[in-house]
Amino acid sequence: MKKLVFIIATISIAFQVVAQNRPTMHAILFADTEDKSIGKGESISLDKFSDMLSTICNTIDYSYLPDIYDGKNCRSSELKKVLNEFACDTNDIVVFCYLGHGTRSAKDTSVFPQMCLHEPNQADYVSLVDVSKNLAQRRARLTLVIGDCCNVTGEYVMPKETVAAPTARTNLRTASLSLMKDLFANSIGVITMCATKPETYGWSNQETGSYFLNALIQSIEDTPINSIKPGNPWESIMDVVMKDLWTKEFYLRSDPPKKYKMTPCYRVEPRFVKRVEERDGGGNRGRLPGKDVQLQQSISDIANVKIPETTRRILMNNLLDEFEPVARIRTVSADGKMAFNLTYT
Repeated sequence: MKKLVFIIATISIAFQVVAQNRPTMHAILFADTEDKSIGKGESISLDKFSDMLSTICNTIDYSYLPDIYDGKNCRSSELKKVLNEFACDTNDIVVFCYLGHGTRSAKDTSVFPQMCLHEPNQADYVSLVDVSKNLAQRRARLTLVIGDCCNVTGEYVMPKETVAAPTARTNLRTASLSLMKDLFANSIGVITMCATKPETYGWSNQETGSYFLNALIQSIEDTPINSIKPGNPWESIMDVVMKDLWTKEFYLRSDPPKKYKMTPCYRVEPRFVKRVEERDGGGNRGRLPGKDVQLQQSISDIANVKIPETTRRILMNNLLDEFEPVARIRTVSADGKMAFNLTYT
């Protein structure tokens, strides 16, 4: 009996170690489910989107860690607290999604809106692009920031300072597993998207949820992998989403009714290595191997054959900008694999 207990305990410990070594997808989800006009639809979209993320994690062998703020918890104070306390590893994925009302200031310079977060005072609204910048500083391998809201100028809204019938559940048998892996397991960078471009409205159905999120989920699940353009698969996905939304017409309740089209906006940024200038023993400026964890992670990414070659080439070009002229970067390709060497002069 003691021997059996020991074996079970050993298996349990081994399982815990394996689980701890798996990278994590952190999902920070804010949904204004209390709003009388859109709350029901946002609740449906929240469930569908979280379910899709869970399916993706099962597909790419990531742990799924959702952090959901709906109802009375969908407030700017909660969001600022999350951003102040959030931490992740460099191989993790971070997904932020806001479902609710949005607006913008006439003086905003970004194409992305401010999130109302069920706040009565516009001073408490939070800029979507500032959330993107904040999360990008955590240096996760992939950061996806989504604002599913309107993007129309409000008369008294001011610019903000940077802050420190439901469809069936996703089925792994019908989802595009290869595309999910390309989008989430093999992509690197920061992706920010909004359901609406400036001065346009977002639309939601109380029975089926957000039109934008529905289009995004459907494009990820149903787009054939052979229709994805080489390079960044997110560009192809957003093309599919925009074409889908442009087939629909939306009407604002007015006399006479006003017809609108829904046009998302997005930005895809490769992950940059933060510039840190150091001096070597000869007094020349360059990068010293082993002194910068982020540099070492980027080197590992470049040598990782599981990451598409086009993505690795982008990373190489980004790294070139991180070195002074006295430092040279050499890349060597052999048997389809990339090696990465640093040489200082």
